[in-house]
Amino acid sequence: MWFHRKRNVRRKQPPQRRLRVETLESKRMMDASTSASVEDLSPFDLNGDLRIELGDVAIFTQQFLNASGDDAQLDADFNHDGKVGFGDLALLASKLGLRVTDASAAYLTDWADNDAALLAMEISGKVLPPRELYDKIHADLELIRDAYPSMRGIHHHPLPLSGYLLVRLNAEALEQLNAGDFHGLDELNDRFGLKELRQYGGTLYLEFDRMYNPYPLAKIYAAAEGVQFAQPEFGPLGSGDSISVNGNRYSFVHGYGDCLAGCLFSEGWSFDVENDTVVVVAESDPQHIDVEF
Repeated sequence: MWFHRKRNVRRKQPPQRRLRVETLESKRMMDASTSASVEDLSPFDLNGDLRIELGDVAIFTQQFLNASGDDAQLDADFNHDGKVGFGDLALLASKLGLRVTDASAAYLTDWADNDAALLAMEISGKVLPPRELYDKIHADLELIRDAYPSMRGIHHHPLPLSGYLLVRLNAEALEQLNAGDFHGLDELNDRFGLKELRQYGGTLYLEFDRMYNPYPLAKIYAAAEGVQFAQPEFGPLGSGDSISVNGNRYSFVHGYGDCLAGCLFSEGWSFDVENDTVVVVAESDPQHIDVEF
C-alpha cells in the first residue's frame, strides 16, 4: 500500500513541474510584453498607479461625460485638441495593459534636482514627477538661481515626507503577518522598491528607496488586500525652508529661529519667470513672521 502511493506521487510530479515552468515562462512573457517605462505611461496613467488599467478608463469616462461642463478637466486630452473625445479614447486604448513592474528601476536617475522633482509631484498629484513638468520647473529654478545665487541655499522640504507611508492592517492580515504568512503587499512592495519595513503593533512603517508622492501612493496601498487604511508619514513637527510654484511665479521662503517649533522668523522672495527672464516681484522684511506673497 505504501509503495503504491509512492509510485502514484512520482508519476504526478513531472506534469506539475512542467506546469510550473510553463506558468513562470508565461508570466515572464507577459511581463516582457507589458512592461513599460514611466515615460511610456505618461500622460495616460490618470490615477497615478503606474499602470494603464480600468481605473484610468473610469477617470477618462468621467472627463469625457463632463467635457463641456464648467468644471471640465482635460487631463485626458491626450491629443491636445482642447477636448476629451474619441481620439483620446483611441490613444488610451492603445496603452491598456502597460505597467511599470519595478518603479524603483524605472525611476529617472537623471533627476538631479530634488526640488524640481518634489514640486512636480505636488503640482501634478502623480506618484512620480511628470518629465515635462519636471523639466520646466528645473529650468526655471536654474534661471532664478543663476540670477540670484543666494536662492541656491533654499530648498523645498515638504510635509508629508516623500517616500514614506504608514499602513494599518486589518485583524486577519495582522494575524497572517505575525505568522509569517501575509503576502497582500508583496507585489506593491516589489513595484515601488520597498527599502525597509518596521512593525509597530498592527501598523507598518514603510520606507522606499526613492521619492514618491505619498498621497497617491497611500491610495494605492489602501486598496491592497488586508489593508485597513494607509496614510502619508508626516515625520517630526516643525518648519523650515520651502519653495512654492503658482504658474510662472516661484516663491522662496527661508525660515530660522527655533524651527522645530515652527520658526520664529522667515524671509521670502518671489520671482516671475517668462521668456528666460527673471523678475523679482516681492521681497520680505527679514524680521516678519509668516510672510505672504
